[in-house]
Amino acid sequence: MAGQIWAAYDDDDGMPRYYAKVNKVFSCQPFKLQIAWLEPRLYDDETLAWIESGISITCGDFKLGKAHVSDQINTYSHMMVFERVQGQRGGFKIYPKKGDIWALYKEWDHLKVKEKKPGYIVVEILTDFSDKEGGKVWKLIKVDGFKTLFRRQPGKGHVELISAVESRRFSHRIPAYCLSADQGPRVPEGCWELDPAGTPPELITGK
Repeated sequence: MAGQIWAAYDDDDGMPRYYAKVNKVFSCQPFKLQIAWLEPRLYDDETLAWIESGISITCGDFKLGKAHVSDQINTYSHMMVFERVQGQRGGFKIYPKKGDIWALYKEWDHLKVKEKKPGYIVVEILTDFSDKEGGKVWKLIKVDGFKTLFRRQPGKGHVELISAVESRRFSHRIPAYCLSADQGPRVPEGCWELDPAGTPPELITGK
């Protein structure tokens, strides 16, 4: 639908780190849209260093890039929640929202991320992320015997405050579905089933 912003798979490791705003829907069959890729607004030297290293920025302020016609439906992963920036035409804010599941870089130095050796953890967002106060997350662990089923690590020690200046630690949102205990005899209450297409392979294989 026109006006929506969707996460799209990137050209690096195929995770949904690009954002596209739908300008116009030409047709559904065949699939054809006019979109505009979102570009980060530069606001500090560290963010610029990440961008120059070829790393996608997934949290913060964004602006519209050039319009583009898209006809590849498999490019898109999921719709994103966003806020319009007041006083800026074509300005948007995108941050993790309560109840989201995100992948975080273990190492968030841009050089280590660029070397593709950052490592990842998966977190549940406990509070809406703020560009002033940051937000709280709960670290998740994989459920034994399942590839894409995760649950909260037990103990309050696994709740962490991510400060506003650490927003670059967020790699990408992972589409996920919260399961109830009646959905399987081996499924603990409150587990999350993660979309394998949006989950870093190392978290699925455990390597």
